Amino acid sequence: MKILLLLILCFSGAFQTASAQIQKNMKLEISVMGVPPGEQSRINAVYPVDAGGNIKMWEIGTIRAAGLTATALAKKIENAYKAAQIYTSPNIVVQKIGDVEGELQQLVTVTGSVNRPGTVPYIRGMTLAQAIAAAGGPSTFGTTKRVHVYREGKKYLLSPRTNDTHKLERIYPNDTVEVDQVKAWESGGE
Repeated sequence: MKILLLLILCFSGAFQTASAQIQKNMKLEISVMGVPPGEQSRINAVYPVDAGGNIKMWEIGTIRAAGLTATALAKKIENAYKAAQIYTSPNIVVQKIGDVEGELQQLVTVTGSVNRPGTVPYIRGMTLAQAIAAAGGPSTFGTTKRVHVYREGKKYLLSPRTNDTHKLERIYPNDTVEVDQVKAWESGGE
C-alpha cells in the first residue's frame, strides 16, 4: 500500500511539473517593469509560442520557451535584455493564458503612440496602414510621419503620412510596428 501511495505521489508530482511548463502552441502574456513607461509598450503583449517552442521578442529575437516554467522564461528574457545592453534592470512577468486554438494565430505587434498598443491578428496581405488602424490609429500624440518597422532583427523607417507608397508597405507575421510621438516643435500633429 505504501508503495502504491508513493508511486501515485511521484506521478502526480511529475504531472504537475510537466503541466507547469510552457508548451508549444500556448499563449503567454509578457510584461516588463523597471523600464520607462514608453518602453513598456514595446514588450507588453500576448506572445504565441510557435510550433517550434519559441517566442519572438522585440530587439532580442527568438527565445526558446517550451519546457520552461513562466518564472524561468521571465529570467531568461531579463538576462537576454541585459546581455544585449538594452535594459540594465528589467523585471519581466510571464503569465500563461491558454492554448492557441487550432492553427497558431499569426500576430503583428503595434506599439508606441497608438490608441490600443499590443498585438493584432495578422491578415494575409496586411499593409502598414491597416496594422496601425487595427491598433486604433495614432493616439492624440502619435504621428505617422515616422513609423519604425522591426523585422527579423532589422529596423526600417517609413513615413506613411507623407509617402503613399509607405501606406501600402506589406507587414508580415511577427513584425513590430512602432508609431512615433509628435515632437514639440512640429505643428499640426496628425
